[in-house]
Amino acid sequence: MGDLLLAVLRLMTEAIGDDQTLQSKISDLVKLFKDAEQSVSRDHCVVCRLANTDQGDCSLEQHHIAGESSFPHTITVCNGCHTYLSDHQKSWLILWQDSSLRVSSFFFGWAIIFDLLHMKTWLLGYERLATMFRAQGYYIRNSALHRILKFGLTGKEIKSASYDPMICRFYRGLCLCCDRYLCRLRKL
Repeated sequence: MGDLLLAVLRLMTEAIGDDQTLQSKISDLVKLFKDAEQSVSRDHCVVCRLANTDQGDCSLEQHHIAGESSFPHTITVCNGCHTYLSDHQKSWLILWQDSSLRVSSFFFGWAIIFDLLHMKTWLLGYERLATMFRAQGYYIRNSALHRILKFGLTGKEIKSASYDPMICRFYRGLCLCCDRYLCRLRKL
């Protein structure tokens, strides 16, 4: 999962660019990603804390970023944030077992978190992060669905198939045929 964190950091760096407001929060965002990967439970809502808003006296819950069946990554959020995130998660969640589709759910999940941060703070950097993570999720999902529909292959089957440059495509280092980062178009 370390490769996924590297891809996330690369996307974050591209999206934040010269935005001074978000550059000051980059260490908090990296910590949030690492905490989510380890499913660290906090005593506060991490979204409200990043947005500098009051969470009130509501209960805290663990939110599965990519849906419970895709990745075990969770963040601690208040009931209000959890309701927003879960409601929006239903619009894109696909419960297929293809690993590319699960990775796309990871990027969609973070896009919704950045949407919520943008709604709470009106910082354009969060909107850019949401847009870039959503685009990455769509790219991975559409490529995976294309591969499945056109070739009828899943990730494991495609590894034993003969090499076809139309199947193996890269986007910021993610190989969609073997679901690994930086495989450099080697023969399968």
